[in-house]
Amino acid sequence: WTTTANWEQYNGSRWVAASSYPGEISNACNSPLVTILTGHQMEISGVNITLPNLKMEGTGKLFVRSTGKLSVSGQLQMEQNAAGAIIVE
Repeated sequence: WTTTANWEQYNGSRWVAASSYPGEISNACNSPLVTILTGHQMEISGVNITLPNLKMEGTGKLFVRSTGKLSVSGQLQMEQNAAGAIIVE
């Protein structure tokens, strides 16, 4: 999760390399949304992450290990009929 090379952010006109990982800094956007895309897997381990909104697309997976914590203060979305998952270990 904390490896910035795993993330991109939208700069208003295109997707660019992220300079921080989601949950590390506040976002000026009114309702920031973190999306785990189909075919991607992310892991939260050893950190506490708080997100305003989280969306799981397609077969995207998020693993929350016993040393990590995830809080979503707004919406948690899973695509209908998606094979994605949030796995808590």
